[in-house]
Amino acid sequence: MSLVITLLPLLLALALTAGLVKLAARLLGRMQVSWKHAWVFVAMLAAYAFVWGMAVHAGFVGGDVFLVLGPLFGWVVILAFGAWYFGARVRGSDGQWVRWPGGLKLTGLVLVLMLVLSFGAFALLPP
Repeated sequence: MSLVITLLPLLLALALTAGLVKLAARLLGRMQVSWKHAWVFVAMLAAYAFVWGMAVHAGFVGGDVFLVLGPLFGWVVILAFGAWYFGARVRGSDGQWVRWPGGLKLTGLVLVLMLVLSFGAFALLPP
């Protein structure tokens, strides 16, 4: 029982991110994203975060420059992966594949929604 309670915040965060993918697709003009593709994208983001965190913890990357460039590098990698992944798996309102530009817009909006939600939660939660 305690394992389920321990993993509950992680599962809720993954579910919230998959929901944000679906919301971003809806906001961008009726893009069609299946739940399967949203969950695979979120799982790949979690795997990327895990591997990157292990590399930082092991000391493979780090330093003063990393504090500034690390998050920017992460965003570029996520945007490139999302553009590639969603470009061939998401259909627009006309039924055509959205390709790289559409995947980039979708991934960018997902990241912006995540930032807005994070800063909103940070501002509203008590210290």
